[in-house]
Amino acid sequence: MSRAAAEAAPGMLGATAADIAAAVRAGKVPAATVAEAHLERIGGPGASLNAVVASDRDAALAAAAAVDEAVAAGVDPGPLAGVPMTVKEAFAVAGMPATAGMPERAGMVASRDAPAVAALRAAGAVILGVTNLPRQLADLQTDNPVYGTTRNPWDPQRSPGGSSGGSAAAVAAGLVAADLGSDLSGSIRVPASWCGVYGLRPSNGLVSKRGHLPWPLDGLLEPPTSVVGPLARSVADLRLVLAALTAPNAKPLTARTATPPAPPAGALRVGVWAEHPGAPVGAETAAVLDAAAGALSAAGATVAAVTPPLDAGALELGWRLIHAEITHGLTAEQWDTAGGALRQTVRDHLDDAEARLQLSARWDAAMQGWDALLCPAVAVAARPHDPSPRTGRTVIIDGEERPFDDLAAWSVLASVGHMPSVTFPAGLGGESGLPVGLQLIGRWRRDAELLAVAAAVDAVIGGYVPPPGWFASL
Repeated sequence: MSRAAAEAAPGMLGATAADIAAAVRAGKVPAATVAEAHLERIGGPGASLNAVVASDRDAALAAAAAVDEAVAAGVDPGPLAGVPMTVKEAFAVAGMPATAGMPERAGMVASRDAPAVAALRAAGAVILGVTNLPRQLADLQTDNPVYGTTRNPWDPQRSPGGSSGGSAAAVAAGLVAADLGSDLSGSIRVPASWCGVYGLRPSNGLVSKRGHLPWPLDGLLEPPTSVVGPLARSVADLRLVLAALTAPNAKPLTARTATPPAPPAGALRVGVWAEHPGAPVGAETAAVLDAAAGALSAAGATVAAVTPPLDAGALELGWRLIHAEITHGLTAEQWDTAGGALRQTVRDHLDDAEARLQLSARWDAAMQGWDALLCPAVAVAARPHDPSPRTGRTVIIDGEERPFDDLAAWSVLASVGHMPSVTFPAGLGGESGLPVGLQLIGRWRRDAELLAVAAAVDAVIGGYVPPPGWFASL
């Protein structure tokens, strides 16, 4: 970045969203200067990641100027005052591309904001651009024919994950303070884990997902399985962005969003879920999970192994629900050639919906004795990018070759009950030296309580670690 921008925005590059908002609101630094510094970082060192694939400098600086005018007039610009953010390119962001990485949509531009994006703007956030994703969001790594491949700031030869891979890479490298992502089968949680940042998968129904590709941008139907959620560099920032997304004029349904205090570590009751059939766990991840459980126990928390009430078919049920949602975003040609996994009868889908509700009720009852469940976010640390087609692609986990989609297993299991989960950086792999994320799962619609628990757990275990070299000059 330029010397002028660095001197005008001391400490703002790499700062948390909460600290930036507080500084802007207090008049200590102009929002326009913060935006300028982050735009320079995106176009400078950040360009090598290919994480932010389109930006609108003029619109961003105009939005930042409006925040500064509000501050000067004594008007509160909102809880995200001047916070530089990006948005996953699948969302409609007025004036920005909306392609979902699909060549047939190249050149298409959104005419208005998706509800979640509008809620961020109303809270004072400054949207700098949009972040990369896999084609039609259909991969756990980030590459598409429109924008190309996104690289992990920890190792450019490795994937940042997907489908919110550009989101996680941008946040990890300090290109922005936070990003708006989405998650169907791990699209927030896998990238957050692989890039060493925090990600929230809210309870289903808490945040509107209208205006999000590949579903029609002008559609009114809310998807039944996927969600919208933030990625950031702290639990506090997840809470701050969630509050904006669930403001009275933004949320489609009511929920408990008041912020409870973080409980003391000694009062925590954490169940540890370490294994499940069909959900592999690599040795590095298992070691980090074991160390986390030990640290919590040493801090006085009640920690014990648990097995959620998931029968043998829970993983298959989760995948069927995912496939059912995917069908609404298929093109006519894709539907004509869709295989059996995507073609379900109405009766089959209703049977699955009933099974999901029954499972959710059992899970909620079982969790009443626990503040949260702690489990893997993904089996292994970030993998080298693999350009081969996803169908047929494999991954090596502790020497065993497995289907690539097995990397989503822990995400699918954790969300089949529509529960919220927070992914946080829990340490570095002993062999790879790469970030390993863990997942905390809470009770449905108790997102604020889960975030309070996550803050307490994070104080014992976690903490954002900057990727090597990315903050050396700040």
